[in-house]
Amino acid sequence: MDGDGKADLVVYAPYDVWATFSNGRTLSAKIKIANGYGRSQTWGNNDYHVRGIGDFNNDGKMDVIGYSCCNVSNTISMGR
Repeated sequence: MDGDGKADLVVYAPYDVWATFSNGRTLSAKIKIANGYGRSQTWGNNDYHVRGIGDFNNDGKMDVIGYSCCNVSNTISMGR
């Protein structure tokens, strides 16, 4: 997620998207990285509402994207 080459963890919670960052040995405390994308915001059915992460603006940091039946939503990372 943060571009340091270490595996981080992303969780799509009922209301928001959270991440915890690895330093190679341990994970940081969780931080909210995006509002929305949860089941409570109509992202409940993974067959029809696909969410993912990727570097969509080529800055080396992972961004959040969601596809639904009616639109595409994205949140661009500004860093940790």
